[in-house]
Amino acid sequence: MLYNLGQQLATPEQFFQFVLGVSTVPEQVDRNALDAALRRASGVIRRRVRLGHYGIGADGFPTDAAVKQAFANATCAQLAYWGGPDDEGQIDGDAISGASSNWDSVTMAGVTLARRVGSAAANASAADQRIAPEALELLMESGVFTTQVASPGYFPGRVR
Repeated sequence: MLYNLGQQLATPEQFFQFVLGVSTVPEQVDRNALDAALRRASGVIRRRVRLGHYGIGADGFPTDAAVKQAFANATCAQLAYWGGPDDEGQIDGDAISGASSNWDSVTMAGVTLARRVGSAAANASAADQRIAPEALELLMESGVFTTQVASPGYFPGRVR
């Protein structure tokens, strides 16, 4: 079973539990926008774990409860890294899409788009710029990633 790429790895309630320690979503929060932001954050996490080692159930989610929780926490950390909802419950779409880090200004009707150039960030891949350090740590702590060390000159299947 392949991991379902459209799945949202965390709920709005999990996000607020992770960030604020409360299990209810404040009334002023736009739940549709928050769900969309969590889906986008889930996509970032899914791309990071696609080569990880973990079991997947028929529902497409990890079978190990601790790994499933680590995925949810990493998703919440990713959205928090982007800023999450503001005090009025609104979500900055530019921060989540990465537009604010790639463009100095964006004008929709007049089509402006002034691109930043010459920064060190421009040399790094977009995915590396956008992953939350805390999300990456949570995934590493969950055991999803393993490290294998081979001695120089060792290649499996090679005949001497």
